[in-house]
Amino acid sequence: MGRVVESKGLGLLVDAAVDVLHRHPDAQFRIVGEDLGYMRDAKRRAARRGILKNFHFLGAKSGDEVVEEYANCRLLTLPSRHEGFGMVVLESFASGRPAAITDFEGSHWFTQSGGCLVSPRDNSQELANNIIRILQGDELANNMGQRGIKFAAGFDWDQIALKHEKAYRQTISLERG
Repeated sequence: MGRVVESKGLGLLVDAAVDVLHRHPDAQFRIVGEDLGYMRDAKRRAARRGILKNFHFLGAKSGDEVVEEYANCRLLTLPSRHEGFGMVVLESFASGRPAAITDFEGSHWFTQSGGCLVSPRDNSQELANNIIRILQGDELANNMGQRGIKFAAGFDWDQIALKHEKAYRQTISLERG
């Protein structure tokens, strides 16, 4: 889910997919996002690894189509090397789906949520292991999904407004005090 560019780590996902497919040969990888110049390289890489048939490049989606993708997936994988926040992780959590992510710059937002497993950037084996753990464990995946939902609720606009209001009130009371 997101732009198809090299920095999103799609090459790392292709490498990890080889190991995932050894354990889960029916796994399918659905790549959702606008191609900004890396899709052809990603397809070639998957073809060289003999797993192109397991990758589906769906292009950009929005609105209900995105909601449907989350509803129909088992987990989100975000193997980014660089990511400021990782909105797709929050979307995945809100959909009750666990995530396997890398330790990109903004991953600290999610690491304590209980909704994701984190691997080092550029370590396809650890990424594969985390994907496999989620795929193998229904109880683990369900628990992670529930923790993700709880975490994502804190980013609800009503909750954000309440937090801002509280901060404003504290600031005003400090100025008066």
